[in-house]
Amino acid sequence: LPNVCEGPFATVESWQQLKELTDAVAGGDDSQKGRIELSTQLVERAFLAHGGFKFVGYWIALEVAADTHSTGKIATLLSRAYERSRSYILNDLGFEFLKATRTAVFHNGEHYEFPADVERYVQCLFLDVMRAKLRLKCRGHMASAVKEGFDVKRLDRKVAQAKHLTIETP
Repeated sequence: LPNVCEGPFATVESWQQLKELTDAVAGGDDSQKGRIELSTQLVERAFLAHGGFKFVGYWIALEVAADTHSTGKIATLLSRAYERSRSYILNDLGFEFLKATRTAVFHNGEHYEFPADVERYVQCLFLDVMRAKLRLKCRGHMASAVKEGFDVKRLDRKVAQAKHLTIETP
C-alpha cells in the first residue's frame, strides 16, 4: 500500500475532493473547462509514458492548468493558494528545483527521468495548481507530502535520477 507521503489516493476524502473539482469545472467558463480537460488528459498521458517524456508531459499539463508558461506566475499562484511566501513555495516545497529541471530539459535539452516518488510529488503539485486556478480551498498536497516525509532535495535532478535495473549476462 502507498505511504501517506505518496499523495492522495482513492479514499472517501479524495472522492469528495474529486466531486468538488468536477463541480468547479462544470461551473467554469468554456476556456477554463478546455484547459482543465486538456491538462488532465496530458497528466494521464504523462502517467502512462516511459522515460524522459514523463517530466515533459507533466510540466506541459501544469502550464496548461495554470494558464501560463511563467514559472514565476505559477509560484505566485501557489503562494496565494497556500497563503505563504514565495520563498516557502520555492524553497520549503522545492519548486526552485523543479524550475531548474524545466530549464534544463526545455532549454538545454537535458534528458531527465524522474523517480516514482518525485513523479507522485509532481502530481501533488498539479492538484494544488488546479485547485488554485479553480479558486478552490488549498488542500496543501505538496506540503502534506513534505510533512509525511518527502524530502524536497529529491527534486534536485542532479541528486535523484530514476534507477534502471540492468542484468549482465556471462
